[in-house]
Amino acid sequence: MLRIDRATRTLQALDQRSLPEVGIRERSDLQQMIKATPEPFFREFGERLLLVGEELRPAEFVDDRIDLLAVDETGGAVIIELKRGGHKLHLLQAIAYAGMVAKWDSGRFVVERAKLTSHSVDATEDEFEEFIGGDVASLNHSQRIILLAESFDYEVLVAAEWLNEQFNVDVRCARLSLSSDGANDFLSCSVIFPPPEITEHAVRRGTSRAAMPARWVGWDEALSDSENAALVDFFNRQLANGVPNNLARRLITIPIRGRRWFSVSARGSRDASRMTLRFGRRDCRRRRM
Repeated sequence: MLRIDRATRTLQALDQRSLPEVGIRERSDLQQMIKATPEPFFREFGERLLLVGEELRPAEFVDDRIDLLAVDETGGAVIIELKRGGHKLHLLQAIAYAGMVAKWDSGRFVVERAKLTSHSVDATEDEFEEFIGGDVASLNHSQRIILLAESFDYEVLVAAEWLNEQFNVDVRCARLSLSSDGANDFLSCSVIFPPPEITEHAVRRGTSRAAMPARWVGWDEALSDSENAALVDFFNRQLANGVPNNLARRLITIPIRGRRWFSVSARGSRDASRMTLRFGRRDCRRRRM
């Protein structure tokens, strides 16, 4: 990092220092800084995530804790592991946590986020739905890993590349860097794997980062297996009015006075001719159509 001196039109290098050198510890300092200001930190390396919790046990029979757990805009779980230096077991630990988190139901995410923010479960469900633009039931449809460290062993980077390319496991490595001008410290965080040029194209479980693929070409096809004409008419009228919608989840969002009030999803059941109309938490009613 360089400081720009406009008066002399010169560039001045800042001092490069390690986190241990300035007394910043992994959990009690850096992790707490991230917890207190998650949005600017995640934005620093190109992510928009909603923090779910810190120091979470991935399973009841495991004593280890996940450093930070978040969800991305698609509702996928993001396991974030932090190492102040570098560690060869960094990735292995995160993979184990991802495997255990994959067994969580969506309700666990709501409960942990509610604990973190001290908000009610209902308010937290609304917050999740607002963030992902869909039903909370879609949370944790996939899992990915973000490793944060000042340096990465070659073994970690090559393993991340292999997992990504051969098995579509979304692993990202972001390097922490500390600079100082004497009076102030500056923390930067940049993704070194995958290379920034292809980060947006990284895959998880064979799907793109942008969204889960829709099984239907359009809404006509998505509603074709419903024998309830009233349900189909309701959806078509709302779609004609331009309401926000998610074809992949057969979900529409009904805005009232410019604000999102409740979401309605048409869900297939064991009998393909039946659909489920699910209202959001603010209405709290569920009807089988």
